[in-house]
Amino acid sequence: MDRKISVDRFVWAKLIGYPPWPSIVLEPEFEVPEKPLNDPGKEYCWVYFFGSHDYSWIEERHIKPYEQYKDKYIPLYKQSLFVGAVQELEEQLEKVKNDPNYVVERKKKFKVQQRGVKRDGRNLARNKKRPKFKTVDINNESLYKSEENIMRSPSDKIFGVIGTGIIGSALTRHLVNSGHTVNIWNRSTKKSDELLSELGHFKKLKSHLSPRAILKNSDIVFICVSNHLDAKRIVENNFGINSPSDNIAKDKGVVVMTNIDPESSRNIGEMVENKGGSYLEAQLQRSTLESVEKSFFVIAAGCRDLFDACHPCFYALGGANSSFFGDVGNAARINIIIQIMKGICLGALTEGLALAERCGLPQDKFLDIFNLTGLSSTYLKGKGNIIVSKDFCCNGDQSLKHMQKDLKMGLELSNKVQHPMLLTSIANQIFKHCCKLDYGSHDAAAIYLRNKH
Repeated sequence: MDRKISVDRFVWAKLIGYPPWPSIVLEPEFEVPEKPLNDPGKEYCWVYFFGSHDYSWIEERHIKPYEQYKDKYIPLYKQSLFVGAVQELEEQLEKVKNDPNYVVERKKKFKVQQRGVKRDGRNLARNKKRPKFKTVDINNESLYKSEENIMRSPSDKIFGVIGTGIIGSALTRHLVNSGHTVNIWNRSTKKSDELLSELGHFKKLKSHLSPRAILKNSDIVFICVSNHLDAKRIVENNFGINSPSDNIAKDKGVVVMTNIDPESSRNIGEMVENKGGSYLEAQLQRSTLESVEKSFFVIAAGCRDLFDACHPCFYALGGANSSFFGDVGNAARINIIIQIMKGICLGALTEGLALAERCGLPQDKFLDIFNLTGLSSTYLKGKGNIIVSKDFCCNGDQSLKHMQKDLKMGLELSNKVQHPMLLTSIANQIFKHCCKLDYGSHDAAAIYLRNKH
């Protein structure tokens, strides 16, 4: 084979979603998978990754000589797997220098996985044709609600959490504390490092270098990033969607827990399905207080088998409060409608408290009276306390800009079904104005401050 990079050369190989990795170029065995279907002019090398002990075809332009670039790459990454890979390569390199006839040791030989063969007990496909999304007749069938006695014990599956913000960190804590094995990744390593410091003594929590590494080392992956566009980008760029020969998503479960519109959710679901995986959208209703009291409420739609496999996770979050609602998009629609109602109610509360203040009424006393009426709720009571205390920092609940994003998705949904949403339109304008006033990162209750302008 005509190559610019010689066989048995130590290199840095860059796989999509990973940093440059300590590797060695090998002569392909006869049974390796076909090279990626790409432009004819591109050349690929078959490489072995130290540390992870995996193999892959890597385009030559993504391969650099090890010695020449090690001073550049080694200081950039401190994760234990990367450090161990460098150490393993250095040991092999030293042996080669001492003995030119030495054959580099590989911890794992490449094996071809036969099609249709169940790899282990964690395979979601269970050695049978993966079911299509199941449908619920919304008009005639009530919500599915999990029974309290289902799947309380820890699952034998390995779970991954991509994004350790408000939702991801809460999910990770509940899963680890209930005995599950969890892999985590966050764009900012600070948040994942904090979780490792807090929960690392459980020995079942591990941080990884990329979303792709999470997918590879987990059976079910929860995507908990703050923006549905980021969720889509992660699936497109890290889960092998654009490479016909990349089967990393095969038999994996992907659960999106980001507030998302139905169309984006369907697009992600189709991408995962086309690569042999299972998809579920799981919309989480929560507040800071609820995360402490373990009373999250999960609304899910998509693959029913994956929903059943996620019971331990949902139970860890909120007891029996998880509901399945049929086809992909249904959970997203329910969540958007709930967010619309929250936004409109919050707008009414802030205007009422602002009017009370203008009339010379003590806001705290007015709120006490309000909390005795049938209008009061846990949500509005909490927002009222924020307004009275004038502490608008977003301390775990929804930010103003995210509330506005949900109102916008609500208006887009209403346009598709030709349904007028007058109050939602007004509420959206109020939240948009507050974002222009630079209150977007504050708690959603900060729309009260608009009354001051």
